[in-house]
Amino acid sequence: EPLPDLFDPQSGLAPLNSTESTGYSMTLTWDIDDEWQFKSITAYRETDTENNIDFDTTPAPIVDSAPVYFDDQTTQEFQLIYSGGGRFSGVLGLYYFDGFAGGTVKATFVGSTFTTTDGDMGTESYALYFDGNYKLTDRLTLNMGLRPTRETKEGRAFNVFNTDATFENILFVTADFKDDVTFESWAPKLGLQYQFNDDVMGYVSASQGFKSGGYNVRAQQSVFPDSALPFDDEVMTMGEVGLKTVLADGRLLLNGAVFYGDYTDIQVSTFTDYDSNGDGVNDAFFGNFLNAGDATVQGVELEYAYDSPTWFGLSGFLAYLDAEPDGFLDSNDDGLVDTLVITNAPELTGALRLNVDFPAFGGLITGSVGYSYRDDSVLTNEGQGVLPLSQDAYGLLDAWIAWLSPEAKWRLAISGKNLADEEYMTSGYNLPALGTVVGSYGAPRTILATVEYRFF
Repeated sequence: EPLPDLFDPQSGLAPLNSTESTGYSMTLTWDIDDEWQFKSITAYRETDTENNIDFDTTPAPIVDSAPVYFDDQTTQEFQLIYSGGGRFSGVLGLYYFDGFAGGTVKATFVGSTFTTTDGDMGTESYALYFDGNYKLTDRLTLNMGLRPTRETKEGRAFNVFNTDATFENILFVTADFKDDVTFESWAPKLGLQYQFNDDVMGYVSASQGFKSGGYNVRAQQSVFPDSALPFDDEVMTMGEVGLKTVLADGRLLLNGAVFYGDYTDIQVSTFTDYDSNGDGVNDAFFGNFLNAGDATVQGVELEYAYDSPTWFGLSGFLAYLDAEPDGFLDSNDDGLVDTLVITNAPELTGALRLNVDFPAFGGLITGSVGYSYRDDSVLTNEGQGVLPLSQDAYGLLDAWIAWLSPEAKWRLAISGKNLADEEYMTSGYNLPALGTVVGSYGAPRTILATVEYRFF
């Protein structure tokens, strides 16, 4: 039964959670003349992760897994920037991405079923982009952009049931494929902005973006052949009307926006139950990834920041979001609803922060206290009549205070997060085939003290 504290473990696995990450980047800039600039941005990053995940959170080997993941990526970007001071300004760019990611997951179910999921995905992407502004009048500016992208993904999977806990002998193969698929997108943008005066600007824009598709390397090809096929890219077409203002002699920043979006071919990750032995009872599952349907996304956002002439300032935001599927989402037209919700889309979110600064002890005291609010939200897409996990509305309180020495060499600070010690879930799993429901929770109250010295 549950322990008194959410963070008291009963796991039967060693507490292994290790990530090693390395990255490099280089930016070269060439000022060709007063109007033209050329920029090159080169970057590389690699990550290796090894951890143990005890989904049932008990000493028994009900749902235990030991994943090992890796990824590396190389990016190269060239930019040609024009800012001649006339009616036109803009940037023309070329972007290249070469990445490879994968891993192996060895899992034990109910102490007697052993599986190995082994797969990887290679991605090569090219994009040419343009973004520019043209002043139609002294107050009216045309914004335009285009990003043609061609992305190829090569997916590989070899997933098996093993005979025992050594994971060395194969009982039978559930997925074995290697294939590639190419996606293309134009991602246009068009907008107008009008400068009512020096302090008030309004705008209207329409844009489109995409997230490329790929392969599900966790596929269960022997029972669900379509799970080894590539899933499509998802596309968001968004329209927005907004106002940006600087008021009260520059002390008050107040921005607002209203948006409406058409969200198509939504990519959803979900666990799918199935009957592995033909007895009519769903006793197994696999991690499915599919295009679940379309949705409409609309909302209002307001952000503000006030800097008083004395020792304090206020900042924050308020947002309303309405994200609803366009009817029941049925991935394979079999009449079964796979999902009814858009995950992690709370209706109301907001934050309020008080910032202070004033001289003290020969230096400067700075500090901040803030409260953030997040409305009810659904965290998982389980499908097949399984209740998803959800989180009720909650708020988080954080604060920090620091002293900065006169020469700005020393900085002494104390900070605290989740000061009210709120218990809130960030993600989780519902696996009815194994009778397991588990949630992952945000960090409890955390206090940190820091001492900094700047050598230059």
